Amino acid sequence: MSSYRRTGLLPLSVGVGVSAFGAQLTQIGLAAHFRHQGPTAVSLLFVAGTAGGVLGGPIAGWLSDRFPNRPQLIGALLAQGAIAFGMTAALARLPLVALLIATMSLTATVTATTVSMLALRAAPQDQAVRVYSLVGTASVSGSLTGTVLGGLLAQGFGIRFALVIDGVTFLVQALLMARSRLDRRPGGQPGEDHAGRIGIAGLRHIRHDPVLLGRLVSQVLLIGAVTIALVDEIFLVTTVMGQGTAVYGVMVGCWGTGMLAGSRGIARIRPGRDRPGVFVLASLGLCAALLLPALVPYVAANGVAWTVGGASMAVTTVMLSALARDRTPEAAQGRVLAGVNAIRVAANGAGTGAAGVIVTRVGPRWTLVVAASLAAIGTAQAVAGIIRRRERPRASAPSVPPERTAPAPRSPIGR
Repeated sequence: MSSYRRTGLLPLSVGVGVSAFGAQLTQIGLAAHFRHQGPTAVSLLFVAGTAGGVLGGPIAGWLSDRFPNRPQLIGALLAQGAIAFGMTAALARLPLVALLIATMSLTATVTATTVSMLALRAAPQDQAVRVYSLVGTASVSGSLTGTVLGGLLAQGFGIRFALVIDGVTFLVQALLMARSRLDRRPGGQPGEDHAGRIGIAGLRHIRHDPVLLGRLVSQVLLIGAVTIALVDEIFLVTTVMGQGTAVYGVMVGCWGTGMLAGSRGIARIRPGRDRPGVFVLASLGLCAALLLPALVPYVAANGVAWTVGGASMAVTTVMLSALARDRTPEAAQGRVLAGVNAIRVAANGAGTGAAGVIVTRVGPRWTLVVAASLAAIGTAQAVAGIIRRRERPRASAPSVPPERTAPAPRSPIGR
């Protein structure tokens, strides 16, 4: 821990946790505030957040690979804080709130991308999994705390209080980074084409790397499955199990606890190489976790399943981020990581949009079967990727482990 403090990773992680706490307060508070206007109003807020996150990906990637990262992070945090404070005066106008949420989500992509890049600057090349584990643990801890307290604060003190707390957390993280010396100062690549300048080259790099692309496709399917299941959970608990919202809150807490355990547990993997088998095992655990409550719709079974599911999802998320880092040249990592994050956000939004239709048509229990089936397809994709790599002719394989010590082949970035 002392080494993390010296390198600046500890204050960065603390800031991430504090910011995640405030963001969760705002999300829960806004959902509670606009719930009386119907599900369409709440859905609009989620759509706005998704749109901002997707559009911000290429912008964040281009910025992080062209300019010093620490000033970008501080500026994005100050902007998010100002938006949170400004939102307190706009609560009577849903369209304006949706616009502010989209803008905040766009700046949040800058924050997420620069945090990822700065975290990696604070650790050796072979420590990517452990670095993302620490940052992920801080984020999940903050989100879990915000989930537990968000409803209480919004109900007891009002949505404006929650927004003010959110704004303060952004200022706290900005202050922590202003006191840190940790920075990344990239430069433009000679001969870099226009696609690289606008950030599209990050997506091109993913498309030209079959290992990274295959893993990302698996993750997208897993994200869609999880999003559908989490949307379905409130209906499963209240209509199938006959429980109240308190039990639903406990189930959400089980998922968050599992994510926390998974983020910490993945750090035990030996640094220096990727382990696709661990990704597959975590995916299988997620399939089982989504299917169990459909087969055994009881609170205890749901709690165990959700804890395992949260841990499994955390493991796959950390491993994909580490793989993206290790398969990408350092000068282009910002664009690639931003592209990965944008695709994740899009998958989350697509899952959210599909969930309502699926729950309405097939009911809560069969919705979980659909989600488990989608996760199974993602797992099969990961297994197929391992098989394809093993069947690749040795003559064409590099002499070093490709996922950890060699950059991705045929990268179009910087051409």
